[in-house]
Amino acid sequence: MVCLRADLFCVILRMHTLAAMPPLQQEQTSYQLFSDEQSRVISICPGLISQLSNALQAGRNRLDDLLHLDSKASALLRFATQTRQPVHFRASLRMDAGILFPLYWTIIPQADGYQWYGFPVSEKNESENRLNEIERTLSSLHDIVFELDDKGRFTNFWVDDVNKLFLPPAAFLGKELEEVLAGFPAPVGDKLLDAYRQARNSQLKFSVEYASPDQANWFVCRFMPVRFADKSFAGMIVVITDSTQQKQLENNLRESELRYRDLFENANDIIYTLDPDIRIRSFNRKAAELLEYEQEEIIGQSPHIFFAPEKLEQAIEQGNIKREGYKIVTFYESELISKSGERIPVEISSRLIFRNGEPDGIHVTAKDIRSQKNAALKLAKSEAKFRFLAEYSRDLICLHRPDGEYIYISPSVQSILGYDRDELIGKSPYSFFHPDDAENVVRKAHENNSKGIDAPSIQYRYRRKDGQYVWLESVSKPIMEDGELIYIQTNSRDITDRKISEEKLRQSEEWFKALFQNSLDIVWVVSKEGLLLNASPSFEKQLGFTIENWLGKPIRELVHPDHIIHFDNAIKKVLLAEDPDLILRIRLRNMEATWLWMELKAASGFTTSSIPGIILSLRNITEYIEIEKTLQHYSDQITGMLHSITDGFIAVDRSFKITMFNAVAQEALLHNNNLVVGSNLWGLFPNTLESVSYHSLQEAMRQHSTIRYEQRIDVLRSWFDVSAFPYDEGLFIYFKDVTNRKKQEHLLQLEKQVLEMHAGSTASLQELAAHLLKGVELISDRFYCAVCLAKNNLRDAVLLAAPSLPQLFWDFTQSTPLDPELTTCGRAIVSRQPVAINDVVNSDLATSTKQGAEVLGIKATLSIPMISSGNEVLGTFSIYFLDARQPTEEEMAVLSRLTHLLTMIIENKQAAENYGSVMNATCLPPKPAMKLSGIGMR
Repeated sequence: MVCLRADLFCVILRMHTLAAMPPLQQEQTSYQLFSDEQSRVISICPGLISQLSNALQAGRNRLDDLLHLDSKASALLRFATQTRQPVHFRASLRMDAGILFPLYWTIIPQADGYQWYGFPVSEKNESENRLNEIERTLSSLHDIVFELDDKGRFTNFWVDDVNKLFLPPAAFLGKELEEVLAGFPAPVGDKLLDAYRQARNSQLKFSVEYASPDQANWFVCRFMPVRFADKSFAGMIVVITDSTQQKQLENNLRESELRYRDLFENANDIIYTLDPDIRIRSFNRKAAELLEYEQEEIIGQSPHIFFAPEKLEQAIEQGNIKREGYKIVTFYESELISKSGERIPVEISSRLIFRNGEPDGIHVTAKDIRSQKNAALKLAKSEAKFRFLAEYSRDLICLHRPDGEYIYISPSVQSILGYDRDELIGKSPYSFFHPDDAENVVRKAHENNSKGIDAPSIQYRYRRKDGQYVWLESVSKPIMEDGELIYIQTNSRDITDRKISEEKLRQSEEWFKALFQNSLDIVWVVSKEGLLLNASPSFEKQLGFTIENWLGKPIRELVHPDHIIHFDNAIKKVLLAEDPDLILRIRLRNMEATWLWMELKAASGFTTSSIPGIILSLRNITEYIEIEKTLQHYSDQITGMLHSITDGFIAVDRSFKITMFNAVAQEALLHNNNLVVGSNLWGLFPNTLESVSYHSLQEAMRQHSTIRYEQRIDVLRSWFDVSAFPYDEGLFIYFKDVTNRKKQEHLLQLEKQVLEMHAGSTASLQELAAHLLKGVELISDRFYCAVCLAKNNLRDAVLLAAPSLPQLFWDFTQSTPLDPELTTCGRAIVSRQPVAINDVVNSDLATSTKQGAEVLGIKATLSIPMISSGNEVLGTFSIYFLDARQPTEEEMAVLSRLTHLLTMIIENKQAAENYGSVMNATCLPPKPAMKLSGIGMR
């Protein structure tokens, strides 16, 4: 249809010119035949039988036996089989005695084959034959064609389906166009009438686009004046084309662009695009808001102006990675600086923008991650604080399941209760509570925790390992997640001594004073106004002040300025009984003007007549704070060392749960979503329980020994060199990508195998080529290979080997000439240079070739000519990529090397045996010709 429509108007013009000629006197002679889908001639008219008697009697009934089809005729015939559209061309009959008889043929596809109409090339009857041919061609078009005479009257029409007409033929044939259009609804009739008059008055072609009254379909109407040889007006040809599909595509594209612009402008992330010169092309509202730049001052500028100086080199490097083709998309963290100087940590995702298959810029999305960074920092501080307090606190810190079962116990359990931690983990504390306390005091606090309520401090008795009961004071806190209780945290301290002291205090004031005087912690009794009423001797020992000098003075004068507000609030809460056992960290000044960290516990003494004030107990924790800082410093050092390792690193515990990993591991495993702390190592990839890694690492864990091995991970298409080193709690695993080395080893082994097969002289050329191609595909990055041998005419080829391509590809290769328009092989042979097409869909290859490539999933192709030492083209080595991309430098080097090897082998084979025998050995048995629509490409 495409090739016919291009010549439609000149054909119609010629038809009218011929129609004006006097009729031919000699009777027309025509020939007919019918062929099937396999190019066999099924029936033939009597006039041809005598002319082709020798061929028919010999059983030669194929089109190639009876007709001489040149390259143009062959191409048009393929077009007819692919599109089911009529075609016409010139081809000669192969008559007896080797005589060629030229004919003009019109081929019309039928349901079960093709009807051929042939007209002799004769000056006498050529016009009449051409008219018949044009009539058949016009009647097969999908457009509607009308003929008007010089008065504007409808004289003829052509349409493949009469139902496409807006009016029945009787309603317009013989009538003037203006009369017919008068009955059309506005504005369609007005548009068509105006276009007709302009075309007639100007004697030039004129087109108009209009929609059907229901707006469901769109059409283009073209008015084309026709003139006689004397330039006078002969009439007009009117062609109506249905453009609904094209209109819908335009509307969809317009809507898509609007949706993209809406998403671009209203996104919550910073989005901007760069042109090929790395200048800002567009800039969304969020970017203008966060970076504080107006559109007019940023468009055309370099994005480097809002990158933090220390992050600029990384951003430039990531841009180079994309521009040089190593990656199309990159992800990394960086930091931007707004116009006012505010730093914004961001997570950047950037990708190349392609236009017509070529890079045309970069699309950048920067997500503001300030909240995530702050949350991660707070979490790290919180976890470090909890771990420090739990491991070094003299209090008992525990973590329980919702039913109370222990899952963590701090080391102080040994000194407080006499148990080892392993003796209590997994057990219920209710087994150790005093019966009088379990179901009243403790149960009530537990029930509050189960409801998500912080329980107040409780006191109860707990059975030690030696069987004696001690008094504990506990504070419990529920840990909730999505409204559900997942853990209970308790902080307990042994208050047995305090209980005994309280009992003795009730009996004797002196007992209390003795305990007060001998406390290792600083104990203050403070009035409601915050004045010191009494202090333990440790006040003088630890701070160096004399008690008498501070009695009656505000104790807040010893508190660090940063903590005064917290101290005042704590005293207020105790007085209001909002927190009867408040604990607070503050800094106090000693006699030497040095600030010491203290853990303050406050309680009201007004409930007893013997203590008329607030009791403040302060424990010196300066040493613990220093230890915590030191641990944090070591932690930061370890983290820095971990991320400086160039190999991928993963640490696992004895159950193979991941405890640590570095950024190199994330990059090497392509940011696997299962690579997270706490997840199981065997969940990183499918089928790992059957892998080399599973058996090797299990053995290293059991034997507590170092191990090294190599493994290929299929989903990553990569080989890794893995080393595992045991430590007390599990394994340290180091790995690095050795895919390139493994590919080189495989390539050398493959070359050796092929050369040994060739040296043995038992393998055929086809077997050698197939073995080589299979080996190359094993180390390939998603591509198939094929080798074609060119015949002497360099227009036809024989497929030597294509082990991974289907029969459809073989059929296409055997039946398609080495035409540069159809195949990259043809281009490589003509140019004698490697030819690469990086995007088949958008290439200039023939439509049939691109359709075939789509069926086979082929997105890009490379053909390398095999040129002998005598400078003869032997064939091509072709690669078919499953991704739209260009070959890498490494691939080009390997493929050129293998092409040279295969060329040498073919030359050696040709030197040993006749070229024709090689062709017979490699050709497949003859196949019947097939319909070529949808077949693959070379």
